[in-house]
Amino acid sequence: MAVNMHHITVWNFINLDGRKMAAFPYRLHINHSTRTLMRSLSVSAMGTLVDLSLFTVLHVAFDLPALIVNTLSYSAGGLNTYFMHRRWTYASRPKKTMGLQFLQFVLVSVFALLVNNLLIGLLTPYFSGVLDDAGFAGLAAKLCATSAGMLWNYTVNNRWTFSVNNGTEQMELTEYANCMDGCFRDKK
Repeated sequence: MAVNMHHITVWNFINLDGRKMAAFPYRLHINHSTRTLMRSLSVSAMGTLVDLSLFTVLHVAFDLPALIVNTLSYSAGGLNTYFMHRRWTYASRPKKTMGLQFLQFVLVSVFALLVNNLLIGLLTPYFSGVLDDAGFAGLAAKLCATSAGMLWNYTVNNRWTFSVNNGTEQMELTEYANCMDGCFRDKK
């Protein structure tokens, strides 16, 4: 079985007797799984930046309730992440219909959001006792909750939402999602 390898050129700079810097390129060979993980981490970092920035502005600067702000900021970061994953991280994988894939992404994200909100609700009082500022206590709780959610999101989205399958999974979910009239009636 052939392994899909990608090459990344890295320039190694070496100081020669303090006079000049010489550059010697060498290639790193990165397999497809590692490249996907690196891209996923990059996209997740951008989504987290959107999430944390919006959370900080709305909660710390405007003193809005942490759980409401978390839901809004998490959703904004999640939308950013979905489209970046579809267009870049998993671009080489066969595409499911956008509606089906987005439904899967939303289901994964809603579960992660519930866990995220639960952790923020549990950790904010703890950090309020440690930190003087309630806004920063919410932000500290948010950072812990975000870290916990990243592993879940990567694992489930990689294996289900953006999975490579033979079409049976997509067909089953499409039939379920499109089931309107009479799907659950007994057939005679």
